Amino acid sequence: MKNHLKEIETWLELQPNISTLYISYNQTLQDPEPDLNRINQFLGGNLDTKPMLKVVDRNLYRERRSG
Repeated sequence: MKNHLKEIETWLELQPNISTLYISYNQTLQDPEPDLNRINQFLGGNLDTKPMLKVVDRNLYRERRSG
C-alpha cells in the first residue's frame, strides 16, 4: 500500500497540470480550522469556511485506540 501511494505521489509531482494539497484526516478532526483555511486558499479563497467548521464530526473517526 505504501509503495503504491509513493508511486502516485511521484506521478502527481510530474504532472504540470495537476496541483495537489495534502491534508491529514486525523489532524483535521483534531483542529479543522487550519486545514479548512488551507483548502480554501487552495481552491481560490472564496469558500465560506464557517459552515464547514460546523460539520466536522470527530465521532466519524472509526480507528480510535482506547487506553
